[in-house]
Amino acid sequence: MSDSKKMEKALIIQEISKAGVSEGKEFGPCLLGPDDDGHWTIGGWDGRGWFDLQGFPIDPQVFAILPLLTALV
Repeated sequence: MSDSKKMEKALIIQEISKAGVSEGKEFGPCLLGPDDDGHWTIGGWDGRGWFDLQGFPIDPQVFAILPLLTALV
């Protein structure tokens, strides 16, 4: 694919309160962070709370929706 046909994608970081999640509906995957140690992780909302990919509950302050990989090629 030529460079002119590739689309640039930017991550838009927003406050976690703007995620618009609701009980019983999944949301993600997202880049989530920072945690208490300043780390970032990939995870999502499972319908009840925020979790990382390993299933550990987290309390993120901000999120960024990750683009589909097919959108990057």
